[in-house]
Formats: sequence, structure tokens, C-alpha cells
Amino acid sequence: MNDVKLESILAKFDLKIAQLNALNYASSMMFWDASTGAPKSGVEARSRAVGVLSGFYHSISTDCEFKEILDQLELHKADLSQEQNALRKHFQKEYNKISKIPAAEYEAFQSHISTSAMVWEQAKENANFEQFKPYLETTIETLKKFASYRGYEGHPYNLYIDDFEPGMTVSQLNQFFETLKSRLVPLLNQIRAKQKPDKGFLKQSYAIGKQKEIAEMLLDCIGFDRQRGMFEESVHPFTMGVAIDDVRLTSHYYEKDLLSAMLSSVHEGGHGIYEQNVDHKLSGTPLATGASNGFHESQSRIYENNFFKSDAFMAFLFPILQEKYPENLESITYETFFKAVNCVEPSLIRIEADELTYALHILVRYELELGLISGTQSVAELPKAWYDKMEQYLGVVPMNHSEGVLQDVHWSEALFGYFPTYALGSAYAAQLCYYMKKEINVDQQLRKGDFGPLTKWLNEKVHQYGALYEPTELIEKITGETLNVNYYCDYLEQKYKKLYDL
Repeated sequence: MNDVKLESILAKFDLKIAQLNALNYASSMMFWDASTGAPKSGVEARSRAVGVLSGFYHSISTDCEFKEILDQLELHKADLSQEQNALRKHFQKEYNKISKIPAAEYEAFQSHISTSAMVWEQAKENANFEQFKPYLETTIETLKKFASYRGYEGHPYNLYIDDFEPGMTVSQLNQFFETLKSRLVPLLNQIRAKQKPDKGFLKQSYAIGKQKEIAEMLLDCIGFDRQRGMFEESVHPFTMGVAIDDVRLTSHYYEKDLLSAMLSSVHEGGHGIYEQNVDHKLSGTPLATGASNGFHESQSRIYENNFFKSDAFMAFLFPILQEKYPENLESITYETFFKAVNCVEPSLIRIEADELTYALHILVRYELELGLISGTQSVAELPKAWYDKMEQYLGVVPMNHSEGVLQDVHWSEALFGYFPTYALGSAYAAQLCYYMKKEINVDQQLRKGDFGPLTKWLNEKVHQYGALYEPTELIEKITGETLNVNYYCDYLEQKYKKLYDL
């Protein structure tokens, strides 16, 4: 192929990418509005619009011209740059995935998801699983049907985990979670035999206005650029990287919970920092995001757990909080505060879970997802199965569906295969932090409240590459080895054995 012809094909490829990016941008704006205050009465209109935009996306990404462009680029991949080849592989994977699904069914499903998410929100508010049940049943049946269209090896769930964590399989996940169970459950049992730290003072009344000030201060501290983003409130905290210079975060505030908003703000801030620091040469492409959901979660987890909850940073933050809330904290010692922040106590709500038991919340969801997709778990019996597994792994049972099977938004948005990436993210975070400490005195920086060198290290090692590398390639590039769950287990054992004097 001569240079002129290749240049022409690349120009057509760039145009397709721009069109698809614009459709995603428009859909993202509707999702943002729906999640941050748009009237619920507009759900039908938004759902129809999302359906139409999804139809356009399906049409463009599966048309004959796009297929011809991808075929031509495949033939001449040796002449392409690293970025062009990564984009070619991304869209080839998308084409293989979407082209096998009939356009009308794809569009109808996207519209269904938009409505399902709004129904879930109402059902959660009413603690009414029956209200949401038919929507979830439709989602499950559609995902099974789409799996048959797409084709798969081994378990159909392999398709959906690969959508969020490329290369990951049910077999690998089973081994991953077995290691966590074998090392963390005994540790949890040891801790449960110990006396619980006093943390009642964290549930006193804390003015929400001051909580918002603290959340903004924390975002500034860790390095999220609020001049290139937004920070709002929503029912379920989330991050949306609309563009490298337009990254939006949300949190949620509870008057009688000092920790919740701080943790969710730092967590989402970690996601946001990743999005803001991708190399601008990837702007406007699907590479301008994380290497995978697991890698993205590693960035929220490393800020929330490895940094924020550390003894070093808590020592910096505690005097600031005492000054903000003297009536609540002036009589509290630092040791009491630190133990309360890191208290291990099996709980009902995933996003409020302590650092040690969090992975068990993910295990519950992972096993239920496997059953739903394989057909061994019915939607009708899902609430009971949820209760049983929560009691089995965590020793707690929900009192209602809002704090049980309806607590997470993910299934309403058909995000099956997403949950395992939360646990994978914590494992990536521990491995990254281990190697960061070989180059930087992390505790010294955190005691000063100076995240600069830590965020810069992550910018250079992780963020700049966006999705240029697949997760296995990226973790090896940074640490010289593949993902190793034992770094995560070692970190938790060392931290909590010291904390609980085991």
C-alpha cells in the first residue's frame, strides 16, 4: 500500500473515531444529567434518545465501510504507530462484539438499560425488589442471548469479564478469589475475636456544609484538578471521564457519617486523576481512559486505602478534622481515631465496607453473577441467595432489599463482569504501592500531606498510557511481573495484625 492510500484510509478511520466519540459524548451528557438532578419525569424521553444514539453507534461501528477500513489496517499494521495499532485492535474487538448482535436488538437493549437504571433507583428507595425484578430478568435473558450471538470459550461469563478486564477468565478469577478466601477469612476470624474499637463518635452529627469543604480540600490535596472537572452529588458516587480536560466526579453526604463522603471523594478522585493525566495524544479516542476497569479501580483504591487510611496520612488529617469539628473530636485521641477509621466490622453495604472485608462483598456478587449468567441462579430467588451468601461470608443479613440485593446500580445497567474488577483493583493497588515504596518514602510524604511525588509517580508509570497497553502488559511494564494477589494479602495481613495486635 502506498503512503497516499494509507493516509486516506487513516483519515477515514479518524473520521469514524470522531463520530463514535461524539455519540459517546452525547450519551454521557444524558447519563450525567440523569444522575445529578434531571427530572425523573424525563426518563422516557432520555431512554428513547439513548436508544437512538446507540443505534447510530451500532450502525457506524458495524457498517461495511468500517469493516473494510479495519481489514486494510490489519493488512498493513506494520506501517502503523503504536497508538494506531492499539486503536485498530480496540475497534476490531468492538466490531467482533457488536456486529454479531442484530442492530434492532442492540438499540432496544440500550433503551432498556436506560429505563432499568431509573426503575432500580425507585425500587431501591422503596426497598421493593419486585418492582425491579422484571427489568433484571430481561437484562439476564438478553445477555445470555447476546453471548450465544457472540460465541465464547468455556463459561459465557468469560465474555463479560473480558469486556472489563481483557484477558481475564472465570478460571483465573476462581483461583484469585480462592487465594483471598484462604488468607483473609482466617485473619477476619482472628479479628472478630478481638474487642471492637470505639467508633461511635464517627456517627455523630457532622454538618454537611463542612463535609463538602473537606471533600474539596482532599481532592485538591491528592491532585485532582477541579478547574478541569466537576464535583457534584448523586445517589451513587461515580466518575465520568467525558474528556481528558472534562472529568466529572460525584459523592454523597450523610450527616451522621463523617467517613463516607471523605472516602468516596478520595476514591472517585483517584479515578479522576487517572482520566485527567492520560497523554493528550490519545484525546478523543477510546484509549483516553484506563487500561482496564481493574487498573482504573487500582487508582481509586490506592488513594482511598493505601494512602488515605494509612497511619501516616491520618496523622496529618486528624488535626484538621479536629479544627473543623471541635465539638465532636476535641476529646478523641489520635489512636482512637485511627483505629476507628480502620475498624474491621462485617457490614451490609459494599461501598461502606472496611478494607479487609470489602473483597468478600465482591465474592458474593461474583458468585451470583456466575449463577445468573449460567442459569443456575434464578432472578426470583436472588434476594434469598444474597442473604445466604452474606451470612456465609460476612456473618450479616440484610433487613430489607435496599441494603441487600438492590444496593448497587451495576446490574440495572447490565454491567455484568464489572464487580470482580473492584477486587482486582485492590490487588493491583497493593502491587503498585509495593514497588512505589522502593523509589519513594511514601509515609514521609503522607505525613506532610504532600501527594505530589506519589501522584507524579502514578502519572508517569500508569496514567499517561491510558488504554495503550492491556492490563497484563502494563503491570509487567511497571513491576516486572504479572498481577500477584499475594501483595494484596501481605499488605492486609501486615496492616491488620499490627492494628489488632495479633
